[in-house]
Amino acid sequence: MFLSAVIAVGVGTGLIYRQANTIIKRQAIDYATADTEGIDTNLSKVFENGKNVSLKIAMNSDVIDACRNVFLPASYETFDQYKQIGAFLTNLLANDPMIEEVVVYRSDGTNFHSGNSFIPQNRTLGTGEGMEDGKLFLMATGEDGVPEIYMTRRMVYMKQTIGMIYVKLNRTYLASLYEKASIPEIMLFTFDDRGSLLCGNKKGLGLLEEKPLEQETLFRLEGEPIATIAGQKLFVLSRFDTTYGIKTISLIPYRILVQDALLVKRMVFLIVLVCIVLSFLFSWFISNYLSRDLGKLRRTMLKIRHGDLHVPMNYHYNTQEVSDLAEIFGAMMHSITQLMDKNAEVEQKRKEVEKEYLNLQIQPHFIYGTINSMQYLAHLHGETELEQVATALVELLRAVLGNDEQFVPIRKEKYYIEQYLVIQRCKFRKSFVVNWDIPDAILSYPIPKLILQPIVENALVHGIMDREDGKIDISMRQDKDKIVCRIADNGVGMSQQVPVTIRKGYVFRTIALRNVFDRMQLLYGDEGDAMIQSIPNGGTSVTLVIPV
Repeated sequence: MFLSAVIAVGVGTGLIYRQANTIIKRQAIDYATADTEGIDTNLSKVFENGKNVSLKIAMNSDVIDACRNVFLPASYETFDQYKQIGAFLTNLLANDPMIEEVVVYRSDGTNFHSGNSFIPQNRTLGTGEGMEDGKLFLMATGEDGVPEIYMTRRMVYMKQTIGMIYVKLNRTYLASLYEKASIPEIMLFTFDDRGSLLCGNKKGLGLLEEKPLEQETLFRLEGEPIATIAGQKLFVLSRFDTTYGIKTISLIPYRILVQDALLVKRMVFLIVLVCIVLSFLFSWFISNYLSRDLGKLRRTMLKIRHGDLHVPMNYHYNTQEVSDLAEIFGAMMHSITQLMDKNAEVEQKRKEVEKEYLNLQIQPHFIYGTINSMQYLAHLHGETELEQVATALVELLRAVLGNDEQFVPIRKEKYYIEQYLVIQRCKFRKSFVVNWDIPDAILSYPIPKLILQPIVENALVHGIMDREDGKIDISMRQDKDKIVCRIADNGVGMSQQVPVTIRKGYVFRTIALRNVFDRMQLLYGDEGDAMIQSIPNGGTSVTLVIPV
């Protein structure tokens, strides 16, 4: 009883400390997250503003006209137009603290700019070859060593680049966004997608001045909440803006997160230490009691690990928990063994189907050419029936050999069967009736290609060929998320002398129906179904249930 009370006090005290520590950390992290999100939002507003400014310039008719007509001779009208462009650019930035300067470069290198200064061409990309529109680009470094950030836009007229617009963002305004952090010790950085530093607060820039080689390390920080940089243990938060390709990183000294929790830690240290010792002794006793049973179960698992999947399982242990674990593990191994056997069987069937398919492969181009020649000769000699048969045969060969598609719409499957029936009517010279019952609403649904042709062939050759009133009914209907296909004939039925029903798993001696059933199993598994019903001298019906 005393031991339980001590453990309860120790554990409770530990949980209180942990909860207090978590709350303190979470508050600091929430503040840092809010700072990071606020900076990212404000930067997005700055970049969106720069993008809008470049768009206004690109849509200005005077700017477009001046960039189109680069080589016009000097005139008063040209001079006046250039003056209006300069005034337009200056007025555009008159009350915009986010933008420091804009420049429009024409294709010959001349430019229009706002204010009294301008950006030399050798500090920009000029015509902007290889640069995406609206993307941030670190164009140059100012005299004080601070990067200058530009928004760019390509001016295109009649699919030709006629100029480039460069919008220089105000560095002072950008720097002011970083000095509003709620945690004084936080270090903030923003990088472009190539790892170049765009901006940061004083704490962050001070870190890079002390350790200039840490910039690449900072940019690659991702996924690790705790990192050690320049000898400091830091908590890392990062946020990536996919619109402009910028990454904002916040670093919080770990000591800031836990400084309040350390006070609580000192108060509970002794109690927690006692609880740990008592817990260790209790755990040692329990683990020693359980280790014997777990050791037996572990040895069994090691045998399975080395490939002995049929090792006998012992389900009788001293503790009920280990017995239950052994029983669950044994059931799992039984299911795995069954699944492996089933997969091996399916793989064997797949290889058999592939082998049969490969054995049936022939060179389609030669056959196409030969039958097309027959079709042409039949047409020349007026042999209409022979021409129709040749056409139908070409269509069937194209379905079998012409492409690798596994599924076709019901409409196309119906067309293939109709072509096959053209050939059979000519071959057997017998009259038989084929009735179709397929709603228009399902004609576009996909089913396996030529899945119905072998069934129709069996119905024709083995069912109604010897009857004067032979009939085949082909119907399809939709049942929820499945298509039910039924091919029925009024023929002699199967060879059995009594009514028979055959489902999936039956071993056929003929390749046609075996291939149909194997394809249904390989493509749909237990979701699909296939069934044959036959009555002596009463006909045969084949039903396929195909998921859609």
